[in-house]
Amino acid sequence: MQSHRLLILAGLLIGITGCALKPPPWAGGWKKAQAPPETALVYFFRPRSPVATAVSADVQDNAVNLGTLSDGTYFVYHARPGTHAFMLITNSVAIQPLRARAGMTYYLRGRLEQIGSHYPPHLTMVSPLEGQAAIRHLERLDYGE
Repeated sequence: MQSHRLLILAGLLIGITGCALKPPPWAGGWKKAQAPPETALVYFFRPRSPVATAVSADVQDNAVNLGTLSDGTYFVYHARPGTHAFMLITNSVAIQPLRARAGMTYYLRGRLEQIGSHYPPHLTMVSPLEGQAAIRHLERLDYGE
């Protein structure tokens, strides 16, 4: 009877220890979106930077508001095929033209400089490899993707 209790206790300890040693699920929120065949995906991102951390920048497509990038954030936009004039706006404007093709994915990096009280924005297209690496560490914003 005593050995039976020890066997049950040993089994419980092994079971509890096994559950405790299980690694936690990956907490990363990055998941690559797939471009529907009729649209292009455009990732807008702003890496973390010690410059202008408190300043947000609005993103527009042909003067239509898409969202706002704060320091360390990104969002995804489904763009119709064709010519776009993407703008990053603070107290001045940066424009990145893009001819979007259906099924393609593009990455546009936004960054801000500080010149006195002026924050000129920069919007640059980067390679998919650079864009994917950058957004893995950023907070994803949901603007109804």
